[in-house]
Amino acid sequence: MKILIVFLLLVSFGHAYRKAKKVQEEYFINLTIFSKIWLLFAVIFLVCYIFSGFIKTASEKTGMTIEMVFLALTIFLYILSILFSRWHIDIDEKKIGYCFLTGKSRYRYFDKIRKAEIDEKNNLNLYSEEEKVLKIPLEVGREYIIAALKVYGVQVSYKYNVGDFVMKLPLFYPVLYVFFFVLAGLMTGLAVKVNMWIGILAWSVMMCCLACKAASDFLGRVVVHKNEIIQTRFLRRTKRIAFNQIVKVKRRDRDNAPHLYIYSDKGLEMKINMLCENRELLEELVKRHHWE
Repeated sequence: MKILIVFLLLVSFGHAYRKAKKVQEEYFINLTIFSKIWLLFAVIFLVCYIFSGFIKTASEKTGMTIEMVFLALTIFLYILSILFSRWHIDIDEKKIGYCFLTGKSRYRYFDKIRKAEIDEKNNLNLYSEEEKVLKIPLEVGREYIIAALKVYGVQVSYKYNVGDFVMKLPLFYPVLYVFFFVLAGLMTGLAVKVNMWIGILAWSVMMCCLACKAASDFLGRVVVHKNEIIQTRFLRRTKRIAFNQIVKVKRRDRDNAPHLYIYSDKGLEMKINMLCENRELLEELVKRHHWE
């Protein structure tokens, strides 16, 4: 049974890799790099599943549980790899198409688009006369998509301005921490397999820290709206500061990333990561108000 499961998974991995490679060759804007990384981790867990039977455990039941965990993680990562291999944006001389993670594609012909706008969440909204709004996330290939639309006669405007926008980290950062979370999970499983309680505790703590960091990078954002800056963070209180309360801003490097420190009369109020999207709008806001 184990040999059959491994054989079927290896065949599936080959299909997933070919699918990702095909999408990468056909479409300039895609997420196949994430698909291949998920697949790499799936292969690692599959290897662990294969060799888990050769490691002695306290009981047969414990060994079976560990094997099932490795197998479940392998299948889960394979599914993620398939989903990310589907996502792409296609632009040709007549239309723009967006394929969701589910594999469903939607298209808009340039001659039927009456308006194109980028909203505060960094989504491109394409409006036509008779069809529903097509919303395309601009996490990848933003500048290329805007330039390509202009070449084909579609002018892109913005729903927000320098006083009304949202800043958040690109998807790359939370996904990166998820990768490390998966790796820590692998090490935790191995520690359980050999009954190394210190290793179990250390890697479990590492998994919790990485999960919190990934959630923080994914959910955290800075909203500039109605003459106010609002910073929301995972499991931490929301900070607010009005424009007229800001007395100065300073630039600092924190955790090897550029940050903008915002001060009021009471002292330091906010630390904003300048790796976030729409950072150029915040830069313009600082320049206009002469906060530096």
